[in-house]
Amino acid sequence: MRSVAAAGVLLAALLVLVAAGGSPASEPGRGGRGSTQPVDPSEVVPASLSRGAIVNWAMADREMQQAADRLSACRRTPRCLQRELAAFTAHSQSALADARMLQVATGSCGQAFASYGAEVTRYGTVAEELAGATHPTPGLTHSLARIRGSLMYAVELVWHSCRRGV
Repeated sequence: MRSVAAAGVLLAALLVLVAAGGSPASEPGRGGRGSTQPVDPSEVVPASLSRGAIVNWAMADREMQQAADRLSACRRTPRCLQRELAAFTAHSQSALADARMLQVATGSCGQAFASYGAEVTRYGTVAEELAGATHPTPGLTHSLARIRGSLMYAVELVWHSCRRGV
């Protein structure tokens, strides 16, 4: 169910991007929009960064969220946990790299990406602990589920905080 919600959020965000249209950053001597685009009244993010990088991040995040769903579905089966942890780690590296690049934006958008990066790292740490445990405890599984909720909230926060910039 969570993967359906995450896919819905991603689809809605991509539809907003498509509906917003807009032109790429204007070239010198050509008409059109400027090379910056406001995200909130106190900040300006380069249009090329906000459009291309956020789309790349959204696609990487979608892959990572799907890997996290598969990891959560493993319950406490060690072989499954190790296999899905490896997949999550591979996908999270791409999402984290994009988030780190985007967190340089000033204001709430940059802060949202910084928070997202922290949640991804936290989720990965607990997932590693769960996969490495010889006898995973229900408490550790519950912690992973709780952090997963925080991670999904961080994604929603990114879309809310950065929506004017895309």
